[in-house]
Amino acid sequence: MNISIFEVSIRKELHIREVSAALTFFFELSDLNVLSVDAFWELSEVEREESIGIRLEYNGVGYRTLAIFYCYFEVVDEVLAGFAKYLAENFGAEVAVGDYLHKADVVNDRFIVFQADGSRKFGVEKGDSDGFDVDVVD
Repeated sequence: MNISIFEVSIRKELHIREVSAALTFFFELSDLNVLSVDAFWELSEVEREESIGIRLEYNGVGYRTLAIFYCYFEVVDEVLAGFAKYLAENFGAEVAVGDYLHKADVVNDRFIVFQADGSRKFGVEKGDSDGFDVDVVD
């Protein structure tokens, strides 16, 4: 069984309860299957197959919440984009994910940024910020 790790950056500070509720709704999971990352690793392998572990990191500037998720099912490309768009609309804040549409052999600093109205823009990571931030390109 392979672990899948995905992450989203959210312009505002969110708490684990809010992020958990969004995961539960979007992925149609039971409340019991959305846990902190520590609780996720305490589950048996069978229980982990139906669960998502969450780790949140906070920053005082730029995108305030980095949400990192651990699970045993694939959350990539359009599924990840759909979740990011849902978060942006639900919480009224920009949400950035790595630009999976731009194919490259190495990690680049390109991002897809979903706006609160559900629209999508593209951007690159700002190099001069104290935290993570993106310059949106129209």
